[in-house]
Amino acid sequence: MSAASLDEARERHRRGELPGAIDAYSEFLAENPQRADAWHLRALAEHQAGRLEAAWQSVSNAVGAGDAGSPTLLLAGLIARDRGDLAAADDWFARAASSRPGWGPPLANRGQVLMELGRTGEALEVLRAAGAAEPTNARVWNNMALALLKLDRLDEAKRAFEHTLTLTPLATAHFNLARIHNLRNEVPKAMEQANAAVQRDPGLTDAYLLLGDLYRKLRDAEGMRRSYAQAVRANPRSTRARNAYAEFLASVGDAEGAKTAYRHILAEEPGGLRAALGAVLTLPQVYASPGDVGDWRRKFTEGLEGLEASAERFRYPTPREAIDQARWSNFYLAYQGRDDRELQSRYGDLIEGVLRPAFAGLTEARARAPRRDRIRVGFSSHFFFNCTVGRYFSSWITRLDPKRFEAYVYYTNDWIADDTRAVAAAAAVFRHLPGRSFDMVARHILDDQLDALVYPEMGMHVQSFPLGALRLAPVQVAGWGHPVTTGLPQIDYFVSCEAMEPGDSPGH
Repeated sequence: MSAASLDEARERHRRGELPGAIDAYSEFLAENPQRADAWHLRALAEHQAGRLEAAWQSVSNAVGAGDAGSPTLLLAGLIARDRGDLAAADDWFARAASSRPGWGPPLANRGQVLMELGRTGEALEVLRAAGAAEPTNARVWNNMALALLKLDRLDEAKRAFEHTLTLTPLATAHFNLARIHNLRNEVPKAMEQANAAVQRDPGLTDAYLLLGDLYRKLRDAEGMRRSYAQAVRANPRSTRARNAYAEFLASVGDAEGAKTAYRHILAEEPGGLRAALGAVLTLPQVYASPGDVGDWRRKFTEGLEGLEASAERFRYPTPREAIDQARWSNFYLAYQGRDDRELQSRYGDLIEGVLRPAFAGLTEARARAPRRDRIRVGFSSHFFFNCTVGRYFSSWITRLDPKRFEAYVYYTNDWIADDTRAVAAAAAVFRHLPGRSFDMVARHILDDQLDALVYPEMGMHVQSFPLGALRLAPVQVAGWGHPVTTGLPQIDYFVSCEAMEPGDSPGH
């Protein structure tokens, strides 16, 4: 087959006639199997056509025929990434970058792959090099900012996102600036950036969800309803959006509506624990009669039995996904005024069973740290501000003898109040972690090597309960902020006071 035939294949390729181009490249290669350039072109066309396995074979043939040039190495990385082989993609992108120093595309793509591999520190350095090579590439700067955000370097991330917007008005840059302002409780600025994000990209579901959360802070139920509904309309297949809308319905007292919404999600995604929990364990805030309490309790018990019988379907590949799926608390169960020990214990076993495979070793007994001069006690709370919990439990820290104890505090709310400042001043270490993912909070606690960990109000907020299912300290304690047993096997003690408890309380 002549060179003219290869030119014809290239022309078909240029016109976007991918099947015809691939056939023409194949005919040429049947007679010229050593033409590495033709293998490269066929791999490119196959990649563009979504024929990933064929593209991988073709690019491998190009390399085997002697084409180790940077464009072919880059193409091999792109195909490997799209095939899901991130480790191989990282290697190919690194080889492409080495073969042509200062070339931006392999650096930019490698940085993104390293982010996906969880190697955020390395990704940041590679993305910095990509930014130096292509200083006007907005997506490189946006990814650099994402890496800084993931590393909790908020000031640097904010500057990087702002620089991104000077290059291109990316909706995701507006959205991530909104996230940073939200983490700092700068609600008006967060609203401004989130609205800018959805104006740029009306399909950006996460921005609508953030707007819903911001309206929650403003106690604006109609704003919440509108934002969560827009999130579902933007992406009707988004489980996160639909779960958020169902959770909203429960929060405004529509328990039956919430259960129905959760059931619809579960019908399409049977492996979704959060929807499964909502479908059967959602409880009302107010009951019509004592008989109504009994009816809801019976449905709760039957629903829990169904979850236990099908627990094996709730398995998740990453710690973040597992703990996010377990984002639930049976808060209103205590309002029924019954003995909840059996129900909570069964629920606690269910949640621990879901988390154990994803958190290797973090549900097992933890050895004590080497002996120190002071006992290191951690306090994890979402409510160390001017509220009942803050006023009950701040003294557990402010009056703790600093000669005998080191107090480490993990505060997950963005609201800072007088009680918060008093707690922070009394603590040896105060970690303010608003809006952080559950697994990040767990990592902070674990890295501090506590002797004991206290949850003053476990069960009042959905974040504390799945954390309590992990073994993050040798001794773990629940306080009476939510006056009912957690049921979690990892909680060793429940601290209460005699005046609050009836005579049969140990049985509960």
